Amino acid sequence: MREAGSSTAGRQCRTGVACVLSAPREPSPGNRHKAGAEERARRSTAVDLHDGIGQQLVGLALTLEAAAARAPPETRLLLGEASHTLRQAHASTQRVIADLSPPGLYELGLEPALQWLAVYMRGRDNLQVTLHVDVDDRAFDLEMRILIFKLIRELLRNVVKHSRVNTATVNVSMTTRHLSLEVIDDGVGFEWQLSLFDTPREGFGLWSVAERIREANGEMTVDTAPGHGCKVSVVFALKANEFVLVVRLDEQKDYAGDEKSQIRE
Repeated sequence: MREAGSSTAGRQCRTGVACVLSAPREPSPGNRHKAGAEERARRSTAVDLHDGIGQQLVGLALTLEAAAARAPPETRLLLGEASHTLRQAHASTQRVIADLSPPGLYELGLEPALQWLAVYMRGRDNLQVTLHVDVDDRAFDLEMRILIFKLIRELLRNVVKHSRVNTATVNVSMTTRHLSLEVIDDGVGFEWQLSLFDTPREGFGLWSVAERIREANGEMTVDTAPGHGCKVSVVFALKANEFVLVVRLDEQKDYAGDEKSQIRE
């Protein structure tokens, strides 16, 4: 039976298999403002790359391909190789853009962005991700949406690097007070004391994730043991006024729907 430990310092573990890495603390307005500014800068850079370098690479590749179609055989081969190299450069640029600003996250919401991530990691890393998302984006702000996405992405990358399996499960849910996420794999697992405390480089990815969660006033619990896979659970408190707003918006929709029904009758 695995149990989650508790900690006020943020890294106390019970002997064995579970540990709370991030204890809640008072949120820092400065950290939140800084994170928001950094995210806006990343978004701007991604747009510039897409509209600038990305389009230029595609245009140049098309020009070379058109020239190759009219060139003599010995030149056609060189032009084809150059075009192929440009296509590879464009693909690399697209990956950088996706890392900086995930498709759909801003415009469509968390669930569509996570669906894109699952498809992306299946194609790139051969990782099959089972996704369960039951949240309302109106209950938390854009910065929280971005944070949740990036935490899940980093945890899935850890699965690819360390678990030695090609499947993972992601659960995202919410209650009136909390937003929760889980990333679960049935891989090799690891020993906390050996993998994180004695040789911290092996657990740098998790410590990096834990630091982001701590700065956002959340809590991360890791449940693992050698040969028993790994389950990372993260919980954030929702602001009461944000959830009340969602409820009121839903009530307004229901009221409007009732009025329409009465008019039809």
